[in-house]
Amino acid sequence: MQGYDNKNSGKRRADDFDRYDSYTEDELYEEEISRKHSKADEIVAKKKKENIMKKRRKKALIVILILAILIAAAFILLEIFTEAPDISDDEGLKNVDINVEKGVTNGRNNGMYTFLVVGRDKVGNNTDTIMVGRIDVVNKTLNVISIPRDTLINSNYNVKKINYIYPANVNTGGDAIGSLCDAVSNMLGFNVDNYIVVDIQAAAELVDCIGGVEFDVPVDMHYDDPGQDLHIDLDAGLQTLNGDNAVKVFRFRNTYAGGDIERIGVQHDLLMAIAKQTLSLGNVPNIGEIIDIVENNTETDLTADNIRFYIKAFLTIDKEDVQFFTMPGDPYGCIYGMSYVYPDIDAWLDMVNEYISPYVDKVTVENVNMATVSNGNFYTTTGELPGGVTSFMFADGSSFPAGAGVYKFQSSKG
Repeated sequence: MQGYDNKNSGKRRADDFDRYDSYTEDELYEEEISRKHSKADEIVAKKKKENIMKKRRKKALIVILILAILIAAAFILLEIFTEAPDISDDEGLKNVDINVEKGVTNGRNNGMYTFLVVGRDKVGNNTDTIMVGRIDVVNKTLNVISIPRDTLINSNYNVKKINYIYPANVNTGGDAIGSLCDAVSNMLGFNVDNYIVVDIQAAAELVDCIGGVEFDVPVDMHYDDPGQDLHIDLDAGLQTLNGDNAVKVFRFRNTYAGGDIERIGVQHDLLMAIAKQTLSLGNVPNIGEIIDIVENNTETDLTADNIRFYIKAFLTIDKEDVQFFTMPGDPYGCIYGMSYVYPDIDAWLDMVNEYISPYVDKVTVENVNMATVSNGNFYTTTGELPGGVTSFMFADGSSFPAGAGVYKFQSSKG
């Protein structure tokens, strides 16, 4: 039979004939047919496997090609459709003349842009997250300073806190973001170039868009506030947070031994984790959606092209060159029963000059309008406190503390 005539069958022919000697002719025929079918099945299975592998390789190549196109398209869009934001149109540092020097434009270092980021909670229009930043597109660095929400400011409000300005103006029909920008300007000594007010829930959409964020939650977070519809139930430890839980970590402020300052530190760590995940290569195809989330959940003077400009700039910055800071000061202040953070004005100005100011000339006490408390007295850079020491909410007509006065702040730096 044909099955025994091939060159590989010689060795087994004798054994095969001995084994089949007792078979009838029909049985031998059926055996041979069975062998042929088995051989055919093997061939079919092999061909099917080869076809599957070819299809998989083809699909893989298509996926790689699509990713390459998306990445190329994203960078082409970022290259073409970007526009640097306009810099502040003021004359520079407040109350001084700017000397234009070589390598700068109108007293500013080229390629430095400043911005204000405000995290707004729609419930009550609270602005518990206030950050000022500077991106340097020449040296590829990004610095951000958080201003604690209870920071004492030199204002005519009866609650003289930085986070009180925005909701107070919303409630009275005033220019909320304009007034907050003015208050920040009083602390910086110059106007920021741009602002962006972000609905805190936008962070949830962003985190979900990038596939969640891996974060080591530092403490057990369990808190319920039905009034804000806020219910937090997270255990400490490394985990992948979805958008909703990331916002809960961001908003949580209970049980921190270091109070709001420690909370800001956790926010910085979470922002770094989100930034790292957002700017990873795997999220390049999501850039369009990320821009949409920013545009649809923010109040800003930036155009879409400005936002693309910033994103492009962020993509060039190594994570080691992104730094977060917190305004230096005493976080345990208290005025008429309300908590306040007393700024360390000298240390603050040093931080602003080193990490935020785009100007060549140094910001000094003469450029800012700030207030602090030291040794039981108020000290302001203007020498005045609007309304005096009894202008605070819950003031009972007495001084704070007994015998407190208002004095002009004198820098220890002379």
